Amino acid sequence: MTEHLDRWPELLRDIALELGEPAALRLAEALGGQRVYIPEAGLKGSHDNQIDKKTLQLLRTYYAGATVVIPNFKARIADERRRYVLARPDVEVNELAATLGITYRRVQQIREQSRIDPRQLSLFD
Repeated sequence: MTEHLDRWPELLRDIALELGEPAALRLAEALGGQRVYIPEAGLKGSHDNQIDKKTLQLLRTYYAGATVVIPNFKARIADERRRYVLARPDVEVNELAATLGITYRRVQQIREQSRIDPRQLSLFD
């Protein structure tokens, strides 16, 4: 299930392996392409309110006191969210939406777009 992570930038891949893909995708969505100072524990950084607590703690573990560039993953976020949703057909729509930080309706759209329309004719029949 993690083979696709080989194509991810290292920082996002590390977060995905440690905290899950949704955490990495939320970070990339919020701060992708930006330089971010990761404060020592106890200090307030300018981006603390945009990073969930677990992700911030992980970043502090590896990069406390340093400035890191959050990879600009925006061109691939939609595809990775789509893959994540379609790989979990039994998970409730609300749960997926909350996990990925997207709307209920967007999860429904992803699932609807993946269904084959029975009225569509096959070119190979």
